Amino acid sequence: LRQDRLNKMQWGTDTEAVESQLHNHKMAHRAIADFREKVDESNIPPQMKEKYADALDKLNTKYGDLLSESQSYIQNLEDLQRFIGNATEQLVWLNQREEEELAFDWSDQNTDLSSKKDSHSEFLKDLEKRETEINRVQKFGENLVNDDHPGQDTIEAFMDVLQTQWSWMLQLTQSIDSHLQNNMAYFQFFEDAKQTEQTLKARQEKMRSKYTADKTSSVAHLEELLDGIMAEKESLFNYNRTVANLAGRAKAVVQLKPRNPANPVQNQIPLKALCEYKTEEVLIKPNDQCILRNNSNRIKWRGIGPGGRDIDLLSLCFQVPPPNQDAMEVANRIDNLNQGNMTMWQQVTINLRCLIFWKYLLRDMETVRSWSLEHLLTARKPSPEEYTRVMQDLESNYEEFLRMSQDSQLFGPNDLTQLRRDYTSTVQYFNDVVELWEGAGKAPMTQPQLPDMGGRNVDREVVVDHSVSLHTSMEFGRLCSCEDGSNEADEARLRKLVLLIGNWEDSLWNIIQTPLKVQNPIQDSEDRLNNLQALMQSLDGMGGQLEALNQNPAIAQHNDFISLVQKYKPLHELSAQCMEDLKVVDSTVRSVEDVESVVKLYEVKLAEEDTAASSPQGIQAYIVLLKQWQSELEQKQRLFRRMQEELPRAEAVNVKLNQQHSLQYPDVSPYGERAHSLHERGQRLQAQIGLRLKEMEKLTVLIRPYRDSRNWLDGWLDGALVKQQQLEAVQPSNSQELTEQLTQQKILVSEIEVNKPKVDDCREFSERCVDMVKDYEDHLQNYRLWVEKFHSSTITPREQTSLSDTVTKEYMDIYTRYTELLNKTSNYIRLINSKSGQFKD
Repeated sequence: LRQDRLNKMQWGTDTEAVESQLHNHKMAHRAIADFREKVDESNIPPQMKEKYADALDKLNTKYGDLLSESQSYIQNLEDLQRFIGNATEQLVWLNQREEEELAFDWSDQNTDLSSKKDSHSEFLKDLEKRETEINRVQKFGENLVNDDHPGQDTIEAFMDVLQTQWSWMLQLTQSIDSHLQNNMAYFQFFEDAKQTEQTLKARQEKMRSKYTADKTSSVAHLEELLDGIMAEKESLFNYNRTVANLAGRAKAVVQLKPRNPANPVQNQIPLKALCEYKTEEVLIKPNDQCILRNNSNRIKWRGIGPGGRDIDLLSLCFQVPPPNQDAMEVANRIDNLNQGNMTMWQQVTINLRCLIFWKYLLRDMETVRSWSLEHLLTARKPSPEEYTRVMQDLESNYEEFLRMSQDSQLFGPNDLTQLRRDYTSTVQYFNDVVELWEGAGKAPMTQPQLPDMGGRNVDREVVVDHSVSLHTSMEFGRLCSCEDGSNEADEARLRKLVLLIGNWEDSLWNIIQTPLKVQNPIQDSEDRLNNLQALMQSLDGMGGQLEALNQNPAIAQHNDFISLVQKYKPLHELSAQCMEDLKVVDSTVRSVEDVESVVKLYEVKLAEEDTAASSPQGIQAYIVLLKQWQSELEQKQRLFRRMQEELPRAEAVNVKLNQQHSLQYPDVSPYGERAHSLHERGQRLQAQIGLRLKEMEKLTVLIRPYRDSRNWLDGWLDGALVKQQQLEAVQPSNSQELTEQLTQQKILVSEIEVNKPKVDDCREFSERCVDMVKDYEDHLQNYRLWVEKFHSSTITPREQTSLSDTVTKEYMDIYTRYTELLNKTSNYIRLINSKSGQFKD
């Protein structure tokens, strides 16, 4: 009996059950041990020992076996107890850690990431120690299983649970690492953005308050302000790197607000899996895409899985990927603020230079008006070179002032009209002096043309023939014989070139740093190359003037001239380099725009489909259309190859410019990102077409038996209904005719019942079609949602009847007609039977 109990004993599946079993069996074991006295030979009378010798031997053998098995059972229970206890200890620790990690708040409300980072480091150290302990427990369990432990089912179950929980903890650790990195980048970005924004605002206020001047400011003060604002240029322009870095980082900032239940989800939000996540419904792998629908629970969300099913999602296992609208808005605001600072710097620089040229112009006009005939006839008259220089400066400063005043905020149309009058009056005064000089017997003077106003809206009525130009000044200089004064003229030309090279530096920087317009980048790129070409021609002209000034030893040793030459050569080389580089960038921009137009075209074509065609002919037509698109895309692969070839060249010139001049072409990075995105979208386009072709071919194979079954049932039901109507039309006059009618009716009912399996087959065929079409439609919807991220507007699906709806409607029609026919025939049999009673009566 005890042997049978040992053989039938069940092994506990938890610590309490095993401890209870061990306690109970130890009591039983003591009873077994005490049973020794009852089988001891000394208790049997000597005269009976020989008679029961065989029975005693068998009894001793059985008792020995029982005692041995009982001891073995105790040992197995103790081993099982030790294994379950160790495994349970590890599982409890893993479960506690899981609960702690799942409960941690990863939303934007929790900014204390330093302590989390420290605790996570400690957790990883604990995890390494636990790995050794868990491996020891698993090894112990393996040894027990290999030794055929009778409780190996329980042991293997614990080993599986422990391994599963350990693997799950490693997956959670992977997610935590990602969250730590993403959240720290999130808060660091907004902190850096705040500091950058404050710095930019402070610089803006400094420029607004410090570099303010008006027409009453002296030339010395204006030149001092101009030197100061130029000193700000390098630090101001270098800050573009910080702004560009923030703009790039903004694109990678994740979304944390949806993790806070206080910010309920209004629209479906894409999710990205950070680790392998398994539920009863679906297995989600890292980087799989899901959709968040409800975030009312911070730990467990409700969303849509990869297959389109509604499932529960552990928030820790998912990332709400970029773009973060708040980060993008901050980056755009900072970029606009930075561009505003650059614009303000340029405007202040233009205003100061315009004021300086205006002051120079007033000075030159005052000088000319101080001349008289006595000046020309006296022995102490100015030198011819002085007349030449003053008139040359007058004309040059006037032209430069007109050019710069177009962008200045300090001079309106009335100011320009008055200045032109003053200038014309000054030139006329000079010509009057020249006429007096001619009246004194000197050679006649030629009259050149007045410089144009550059398209400004000023009073043109004062334009007369009394004008002066460089030719007039030089002619007048040749008529006068006095000592040489070329140094002063060259110094004036040098000052003008210093101002001009500053303008051209700004122009080149604008060409390099200004990104292309989004509306028409190709035309904007072409205009940029033309502007750079014009700038290079101006620089070439300056080179000739520098060579001429270098012939003057006094000018060649001047600090301004040396500084000008030092600026000119790098500027000229940089402009030439930029011309070649921007041609490469232009080619990249054109290739990316070409590819994007192709990708968008076919994305829209695919996204407009939201279901399969409702007829076999429509499915075949769609297959033909897909193959056509596939062929067209293959023919356009040269555009993708060109884009892939152009992008490394653009990135190379960008790196070279950054290494040599700490500058970057602002279009290379965004167009590089667009190129990589377009490459991925192009591959997904081809994969999408290939997938749809396979799905349509599967659907064609699947729908054929359904159509055959449905069409046969449709025809049979029509025929059966006609038979029923014919039977009902006959009015039997006697019992024999009634019996014949009943027989025919029963035959029809039997035929209906025999075809019931065919109706069931049709139902199965329809359900398979509907299930496949719905999965296909879910896939189409997910693809459209993915595509819409790259388009400025929502893509409206093309109106068409859903195949799943059509199949469902067709089968329900078959089922309804079959049911009605069955009821009708059954009811008519009952009617015939009632008539049969009447004929008997």
